[in-house]
Amino acid sequence: MTTINWNEVLDSISENAEESEVEDRFVKRLLNALGFTSDEWVQEFKTGKGAADFAARKNQDEDKFSVSKINPYLIIEVKGRVSGKAINNLAEGTPTYKKTKEQITRYLLDAKCQTSQWGIITNSTDIQLFRKHGKIVLPATDCMRITKDNIIKIITKIKNLLENPPKALTICIYNDKGGVGKTTTTINLAAILRQQHKKVLVVDFDPQQGDLTDSLGLQEGKVKLSDCLVDESLNVKETIQSFNLKNKAGQLVKMFDVIPSDSGLSKFMTYDYEAQIEKGSARLRDLLDIFVRNYDYILIDAPTNWTFFSKSCVIASDVILMPTEHNNFSSLKNAAKLFTI
Repeated sequence: MTTINWNEVLDSISENAEESEVEDRFVKRLLNALGFTSDEWVQEFKTGKGAADFAARKNQDEDKFSVSKINPYLIIEVKGRVSGKAINNLAEGTPTYKKTKEQITRYLLDAKCQTSQWGIITNSTDIQLFRKHGKIVLPATDCMRITKDNIIKIITKIKNLLENPPKALTICIYNDKGGVGKTTTTINLAAILRQQHKKVLVVDFDPQQGDLTDSLGLQEGKVKLSDCLVDESLNVKETIQSFNLKNKAGQLVKMFDVIPSDSGLSKFMTYDYEAQIEKGSARLRDLLDIFVRNYDYILIDAPTNWTFFSKSCVIASDVILMPTEHNNFSSLKNAAKLFTI
């Protein structure tokens, strides 16, 4: 693989580059930097209902992707820096970004992209990586602004994710109103996923009630989640307990794993104790990151109210599931509030 001078690459792209220029001068080199050879990618890949600008997959024995054009791993949608006389701003939240995000989502879910796990959108100024889990497409990175100073770091980050994909989808079950069935939903969802032969980890991060832990008849162990929040020497894997049920023959059958709530969590309800947690609300995400390649799903039962605990659950998650009562306006209103946070 040739060494790429990214300063020269970025300098070669004109300020008003159209899509074809971005493809030739940036994306083809990007694919090379991500580890794909020239016979491992194609342009204008027909996804089923549309055509993505690029698709890529590692060759398998005699199967060259550029020849067979089947089972893509990565889909790329490219925009120019301009379109006609209009500037294509791909920064997050812009109209072009929203449209392109919809495109990459649609392509990844199309019939001929069932094997695709990743999608990239870029115009050589901004770039973002998306991940597909089942029928869900979600951001794997922020939409990142490319500069000469950070481009190698950005490409390295994307390459590492492509080569070491997380297995789990992390779901936060949350509503800012109590009594809407969050804990019941979490337990039932875990049980249904278990029936589908999925490996599931459930996390009870409620500092006061711990209803999920109580409902499953579990007790806090010697190593507690509350201690792991502040003590990096502890192994968070040791907080895990198995939830088992007896089958008709009276044999214990493992259903799913649980990180139970514990009495020590309540002390972090005060600011003095919360301030002791390095990275604050991002600490739970770091603790759970160790599990994303070992489970198919991680379900987090979050408490009500927008506090350190619920913020931690949301930050640690890929998606949020919000149970609501269809005939309770307060329930719907509190669910909608999360979109504005």
